[in-house]
Amino acid sequence: MEVKVYHCPSCGGSIEDTNSKFCKYCGSKLNFEDENLHKYKIETIDHAKVINETTKAETSKTKLKIYGFILIALLIFIAFSTVVLIFSKSEVVQVMMVGIIGLSFMLTMVILFTLLTNSNH
Repeated sequence: MEVKVYHCPSCGGSIEDTNSKFCKYCGSKLNFEDENLHKYKIETIDHAKVINETTKAETSKTKLKIYGFILIALLIFIAFSTVVLIFSKSEVVQVMMVGIIGLSFMLTMVILFTLLTNSNH
């Protein structure tokens, strides 16, 4: 569905109601008689396209929030694992913790890279 949006000839503000007598942004007098319509910039908006773009933006924001939460959880896990590594007396536990910290760090870098590349779009 397409909708026409009129713009004030003085300030360019959008006019939602063609029955308005004055622009709500600059106060200029409005006249929507047929012979005066050429003065108004008319923009056609496709609502389906606007809804689709809004949905994409919301999905992208949701993904960024999820990545952010995962990143925070990984950083907390790395901190906890580091504490266990420092205070562990067993060599087996220390080797396992170094591996876990390394994998967690790599996963953190992947998520951070994903966050940074997605935030630029």
